Amino acid sequence: MMKRRLALLTVVFGLVLSIAVAAEQPQRRVDDPEDQEDLNRELWEFARHTPYEKILPYVAEAQRQSKARESATLELPNGWRIAPAGTQVTVGRLPYEAIFFAGKLVVLNTGYYYPKDKEAQEVSIVDVATAQVVKTLRINSLFPSALVGTDGNLYLSGGYDQKVYRVNQQFDVDREYQVNGFTGGLAFIDGARLAVGYLATKNEKERYVHGQLAILDTNSGAIEREADIGYFP
Repeated sequence: MMKRRLALLTVVFGLVLSIAVAAEQPQRRVDDPEDQEDLNRELWEFARHTPYEKILPYVAEAQRQSKARESATLELPNGWRIAPAGTQVTVGRLPYEAIFFAGKLVVLNTGYYYPKDKEAQEVSIVDVATAQVVKTLRINSLFPSALVGTDGNLYLSGGYDQKVYRVNQQFDVDREYQVNGFTGGLAFIDGARLAVGYLATKNEKERYVHGQLAILDTNSGAIEREADIGYFP
């Protein structure tokens, strides 16, 4: 019995000592990417008993050959395969609509589209000739509707922020129109009056209810009239 107690005390003392020593050591991440090169070196030299530098030319050649065999083809969940054509340009999250304006391609990136997201959504201005994003507009809320007006400006719907944004030909937001609903589709009636579709409006309890169609005067910024057209048209 005495020997068992001594053995148990020894184990406990060893655990306590190990914890104390570990607490004094600087914390280190497990599987730190920065350790990959050192690990590769140790494994190679342990297994092959040759300097790691000798394998590097073979690794580079294998990577080159692998890159040459890569395919951009993707398989969709339904079994269909798609492959990109032409040149790909990286824009923002979830590009949803694109429209030509002032010689550039304007791409609305609606992100994950949740109000709880703190990141602003983005509009990518793409120079098609060079396949480069030349400017990015960050707008708090977007909904996929963009329209070139008869006045030569671009109009964007502002989603749950209940706004319409006007973008000039220098790709600056030069005016914001406050409206009264979750802003969706846009359509010009004439040179100044813009039809704005509200996907939903809020009641006195701040809950979304039926949608509406509004007529916005883009010169004065006034709402001329609104009419109910059903929920989420």
